[in-house]
Amino acid sequence: MVINTMRRAAAFLLCALTVAVSGGTLTVDPDIVRIHAEALRATYPRPEGSPGEADAIQYITTVLDSSGIDYQLRSFADYTGGHSFSSIIDVTIPGSGTDTLLVAVPLNHPENADPDSDRSASLAATLGVIQAAAASAAIEPPPLTIRFLILGAEFGSEPQYPLGTRAILSRFFPEGDYAMIYLDASNPPLSVATGGGGTTAPDWLVTRTTNAIRAAGLVADVSASMNQLHRIGVTGSPPQMRYYLERGIPVVMLTSNVARFTAPDVRDNAVAIARVLTGWIDSFDTGVPPVWDHHYLLFQFGERQIVIPEGMYLSILLALIGATLLYAVIFRRQMGRYARTVGRNIWNLPLLFLLVFGFLSAGTYLLELFLVVRGFPTLWQYYPTAYIALKIGLSVLFFTLFAQLIRHLPLSKNGSFYSAAALFVLFVDVLIFSALSLSVGFYFIWAFMFAFLFSLSRFRLLKALALLAAPLFLIRLAVDVLTLPELNIAETLLLSTRGDLLLSFVVLPFLLMLIRLDFLVRHPVKGRRSFALTLSSVVSGVVVAGLLIRIRSRSPSPRRSTTLSSSTRWR
Repeated sequence: MVINTMRRAAAFLLCALTVAVSGGTLTVDPDIVRIHAEALRATYPRPEGSPGEADAIQYITTVLDSSGIDYQLRSFADYTGGHSFSSIIDVTIPGSGTDTLLVAVPLNHPENADPDSDRSASLAATLGVIQAAAASAAIEPPPLTIRFLILGAEFGSEPQYPLGTRAILSRFFPEGDYAMIYLDASNPPLSVATGGGGTTAPDWLVTRTTNAIRAAGLVADVSASMNQLHRIGVTGSPPQMRYYLERGIPVVMLTSNVARFTAPDVRDNAVAIARVLTGWIDSFDTGVPPVWDHHYLLFQFGERQIVIPEGMYLSILLALIGATLLYAVIFRRQMGRYARTVGRNIWNLPLLFLLVFGFLSAGTYLLELFLVVRGFPTLWQYYPTAYIALKIGLSVLFFTLFAQLIRHLPLSKNGSFYSAAALFVLFVDVLIFSALSLSVGFYFIWAFMFAFLFSLSRFRLLKALALLAAPLFLIRLAVDVLTLPELNIAETLLLSTRGDLLLSFVVLPFLLMLIRLDFLVRHPVKGRRSFALTLSSVVSGVVVAGLLIRIRSRSPSPRRSTTLSSSTRWR
């Protein structure tokens, strides 16, 4: 019954297909895409090797045959990397240039996917665009080749998956420049996955993809923080992304934003995705850029996206180093005094670092004890941001309470030392983190600039504002990272010695600036001292109390998995 319906629909499509080609712009008839979406949704469930998959393959090939489009139906019989009864449908629209666009879409869906997550919208959109591109090519060849890959056997828990991607890459010998988009979405809003395996897609590919999404009237979600994590290789990623990027193919993946999941009519979803895809293809009318910037900076502010290329970032970094050296040359007397102060008191830094590390370790121990008392060792996985904030809040509380004893301890009483030491530690952080990943050093460059302003300013209010502004981008990075569906880095920061060491390097310079500010701020009560530190203790104590109440009173959200995974949960 389903197959007969598909055949009638395909026959109708042969008569009804209309493609408008104007000024090099590819346009798909939305009614055609809606028909595809309705027919392919009828094949649900469509896991690998199922009757639904067979119905979907028959429908797609019938449409291609009826439209006179050449294609290859590939099995996995000759692939030695794994076995599957699924298939791959490979369609190539030859172009006049040497560059190639790759459009990939999974034929199947994960085993337990519900009907609203069956990827039929992406599949229908791709099929409609194939027809439009073929009709357009019959009039005039496109400026570059477009290859469409409908990939079977993409989802599975065994190590050999995604089989479709790996089978295609086993026969892939690229010539010319490539750009690729992988459609793994069921409905808007769309998230753009930008990397994996220690690298990221080039900035031009990310920008063109987000522009195409916005031009289609949709919201484009791009995580700048996840882009950074991909770059330094500390987070999981869709395995498809990793395989293509490892082969040197620039690729982005479109997924549905689970946090804002909506499921309107599948036909409307398919039309929206088709518009994104045609806009993406049209953006390469002059070919694929041959450059690949691996260290660009990406910032997302609501709907506004800012990209700073690697060259500009390097210029900023060199300008910072140059300005620091120039200041040292012009103000040699002041810099000499700073250098002598740091030299005389340099032994304070290791001690203060060990104190910060000890307080962070104490926070880790208290959190572990809290989880044991609650009888819920994985409770932190539900609220990682709150638990990290609680840990840092505890360490700041402990440190500020202890720092009030500095006047009674044989530590430096010279306030300038703490300003100079903060600059020194941040400058070392810039060098270390830039060596780890060039673009990650930006967050410490921002902090260094405000620490420099803190050091130069003679006004206490301006110093306080500089201290507040210095860690803003680091806080933004932390919040973004901890709200992503990636728990490994949260576990490292929250419950490991390595995380305590990393946080000590990050937190220490700001605590040094706080001590310096305390030397300058007079206590409103005559005869008393350490007003800034006392105020910080009170504020951090209130924050800690509030977080404890919040964590103690809230029940876990059912939306977050309780199982820690070694890779990002993309489904």
